[in-house]
Amino acid sequence: MDTNINLQRLQYTDLIKLGMLAAEAMALCQEHDQARSRTFCKLAAACNGEMLARRREATRHCGKALS
Repeated sequence: MDTNINLQRLQYTDLIKLGMLAAEAMALCQEHDQARSRTFCKLAAACNGEMLARRREATRHCGKALS
């Protein structure tokens, strides 16, 4: 899987969907293909990191956490 995804350009809902799909794919691959499972794990983690970064940025601008 040699794909480059610019996570910063994705809409928030698309970022959530991508993270959820990556987590599901990771679980499905885990038993038979450890390398691919790790790749999906890294993608899910990158999506999570981007969501957390956006949340921190929003908190900094708004002064309170999003619910």
